[in-house]
Amino acid sequence: MRWRCGYCSRDNRRTEIDSFLNTCQHCNHPPKAYRCPNCDWINVLDGDRDLSHPAVRSIKVIKPKPTPPVDVGAQKQKAHEDALLAKKREIELKRLDLENYRLDRAMICPDKEEPDVGSIEWYLRLAADIGGDLVRFDEACEKVRANYAKDPKRGEEVITAMNNVRLDMRGGTPPPKLKSKQK
Repeated sequence: MRWRCGYCSRDNRRTEIDSFLNTCQHCNHPPKAYRCPNCDWINVLDGDRDLSHPAVRSIKVIKPKPTPPVDVGAQKQKAHEDALLAKKREIELKRLDLENYRLDRAMICPDKEEPDVGSIEWYLRLAADIGGDLVRFDEACEKVRANYAKDPKRGEEVITAMNNVRLDMRGGTPPPKLKSKQK
């Protein structure tokens, strides 16, 4: 057991030669007392009853390993990559949700093809899906106005039809079809 001398306060490591029952390897003083590491009671080792310089158990101090310096640029790069990866995951989830929606629609109406995005039928189905959500309905109306900017009268007809479908909501019946303008 390693011990620290009560006179010179140095550690004795060669305990097989210099035990606390013998002498210190540095100052050659024999310890007169020993402090118990468990209860802090001082035990007298000789008849002198000198408690002034008790030997104590030496505790090996383990120094913590130095931490590498922090690279701020690498941290920012990692944070950017993590954000980019999160965005990619979000986009992929939205793609999967869209594919799931299309598959569900195909299972409900297997004989009907999905209308082209931006077509009148597509807007009517969108209005049926929107239902009572006025914010989404207003966003859809703005898209219609943008797509029918060259023919605003036709755009307003589509919006009116969408509003009728949205308000009607006939329990699963397909929305009424508008007559397409042939040019």
